[in-house]
Amino acid sequence: MEKQLADVVLKLHDIQGVKFGTFTLKYGMRTPIYVDLRVTISFPDILDAVGDLLWNALEQKEINCEVVCGVPYGALPVATCVSVKQHVPMLFRRKEVKGYGTRKLVEGKFNQGDRCVVVEDVVVSGQSIVETAEALRQSGLRVSDAVVFLDREQGGKQILAREGITLHSVVTLTHLLEILHEQGKVNSEMMEEVKQFQKENQCLQIISNEVLTSKPKTRTFGERALMAQQPAAKQLFNVIHEKKTNLAFAADVSSCAKVLELADKVGPYICILKIHIELLQDYTHDFIHKIQELSTKHRFLIYEDHKYSDIGSIVNRQYEHGFYGVVDWAHITNAHPLPGPAVLNGLKKSGLPKQRGCFLIAEMSSSGHLMTQDYVDFALRLGELNDDFVIGFVCQSRISSNPRLINIISGINLQGGKDNMGQQYLSPLDAVTKKGGDVIVVGRGISESSDPAEAAKKYRDEAFKAYETLL
Repeated sequence: MEKQLADVVLKLHDIQGVKFGTFTLKYGMRTPIYVDLRVTISFPDILDAVGDLLWNALEQKEINCEVVCGVPYGALPVATCVSVKQHVPMLFRRKEVKGYGTRKLVEGKFNQGDRCVVVEDVVVSGQSIVETAEALRQSGLRVSDAVVFLDREQGGKQILAREGITLHSVVTLTHLLEILHEQGKVNSEMMEEVKQFQKENQCLQIISNEVLTSKPKTRTFGERALMAQQPAAKQLFNVIHEKKTNLAFAADVSSCAKVLELADKVGPYICILKIHIELLQDYTHDFIHKIQELSTKHRFLIYEDHKYSDIGSIVNRQYEHGFYGVVDWAHITNAHPLPGPAVLNGLKKSGLPKQRGCFLIAEMSSSGHLMTQDYVDFALRLGELNDDFVIGFVCQSRISSNPRLINIISGINLQGGKDNMGQQYLSPLDAVTKKGGDVIVVGRGISESSDPAEAAKKYRDEAFKAYETLL
């Protein structure tokens, strides 16, 4: 493959697909090198070879898909080439919906839930891929991978990872220059100039600044309920929308009677009741029947905070056959991504037939945790690949922009701050408007209040009003 790649790079140079000089990229960045694959439409053999390299990049990573979609409009020729040669159906995303005809944003034949790989020619910031993925996801497709011929190494790969998309590249800008340098097509001075340009023109900060200075695009929970396919996620979105509450209450107490008392008092103001069943020192199976009655009465979902983290066969037995029989009564549970796909496969085996859902724990609110950005990115990708069961992520700031997935943030207190056990707190307003949380989790701020119902109402009001300011 390396010989084939070198051959294509040299041919691109020969046909002015790789140019040196001064060129302006998006965000006003002036670059000494410009790679333009659009010229390959006049050179069918080169276009065909580029298509082969893109497909090989996916095969090497064992990425499977039902459909492909080229980013409009520059990547459409090579995406078409891939589709025709590999016999993979192709979709077309419009940049705007026409005011006549079918008024579709995505053209082509596909099934809800099909996996789609986005095809791109060159990635700088990755924003064009993000926009394409958003349209595809709105149409009911799953998007977790994109393939590109050239990654300019300016932060696009990291930006896409934050959106739940793994970028697979045929060649990086550094490698492309090395190939040209070896063949005497570019000198060492130009290589250093490009390297300095890359260092000074990273898109991560630019994108972050844009996000901070612009009003976020926020869909209503009602709209997200219509988009959701996972049953538990759809149910949760509907509850949030219709009850006008994005508050989850963590009833971390040790008495069944206390949990039931609190659940009845705060039930009208919450969308989720989170419990630790193993904390209940006086547990009897009658408790499950009573909490289910309250769930129906006040219309909230029950979330058992078990934090499954073992091999598939063990978590399956814990979830279905353990003493508490969690799968029979908890609408939602959670799991650590640490064991990899096996933990979800084990939970899914019992959970999917009962239309249960699962939060993946990507981050925690305790200080000193070991959840690095690489770990968060892994959790995000694992969740995207298993969105038939995963309904979102436990996090400290929004990690997924997929409207069908929920970012649930714990460690919330009206005043913020930190306790003496290392627990870090956010205010409801900051958790929603600054950190991008969809649902906030409050525990002691409600359970230890002299009036839990009134406290829950305050948290509910502040969190939901914060969400409404984003619309």
